[in-house]
Amino acid sequence: MKIDEDPKKPTGITFETFLPALPLRLEGVASKLYQLAWAEGFDDTRVEQMLKSLTPAGLVRDDLTRYDWVFYLPPHGTTSVVLKEVMDKGMKSEKMGFFERAAIKSAMLVFRPVVNKAVEGMRKGMMFRAILEAESKWNEGDLDALSKAYMQELMPDLKPGSGDEHGRALAAIEKQKIANAEYAKDPFVKPERLATFDPAAYVPFEGEYGSNPAKPGLRFKREGDSFQWDRISSKDTPPRLFFPAGDRLLVNEKGTLTIRFLLDEKTGAVTGVEERWVRSRRTIPRKAEVQVPVVVAATKT
Repeated sequence: MKIDEDPKKPTGITFETFLPALPLRLEGVASKLYQLAWAEGFDDTRVEQMLKSLTPAGLVRDDLTRYDWVFYLPPHGTTSVVLKEVMDKGMKSEKMGFFERAAIKSAMLVFRPVVNKAVEGMRKGMMFRAILEAESKWNEGDLDALSKAYMQELMPDLKPGSGDEHGRALAAIEKQKIANAEYAKDPFVKPERLATFDPAAYVPFEGEYGSNPAKPGLRFKREGDSFQWDRISSKDTPPRLFFPAGDRLLVNEKGTLTIRFLLDEKTGAVTGVEERWVRSRRTIPRKAEVQVPVVVAATKT
């Protein structure tokens, strides 16, 4: 959730703002603390006193261990309270006048069913993931992908005649299962950087990449003994540094994203670049320019 990204124009809206409206899986210490608060009737004063005197021994008992999965659902009406807070903070940061604020609030009343549907879709999605996590053998990445596919079908799309929502959700899950199996054949693996390499060997890859010749794309360029791979239009973000990990392969500082340059088999000219990260990949063509054959020599330790 992209919240308060611009420090020059803070809205006061943070992830904690939305937290009261989110369904949460109760497990570990969170589950035990919830049960202790439950025993105190969720009275703020009594819960605070209980927490001050809490010892490790008080966290031993857990009456919910007999269940496969347990999750917390926010009380009825919590979503409305959170949305009101978001609206108030957002309009305050924009310094809106009385009539503008009134217009937005009127629009929210019209779109209330859409908002409620989105929240309900999120709620079902988190419940779906909790059940999968308890009863399936999928790994973390597969669980995320399946839950996302399911939740997307439950989100409002404002399109008439959307058809059988339940059927579409089941179809999306089956489609994602196939994608999970394909990913398992070739998962993303963090490559090791090359210990020695010739920076000049990567000069043929320098230039612009993008599918639309008329719009700014991405640029690969050398910066000392490292390289940068960034959007041409991104002036306010720090440069992304990449380091050689193979003849045509480079990896970012954290090892979470790789770029591999693609060559024409006949001419050796650079035709594009493939970006890869966990569970995702995309190919970006090189913009038309003078091409030279690539000859690189690099070694791994």
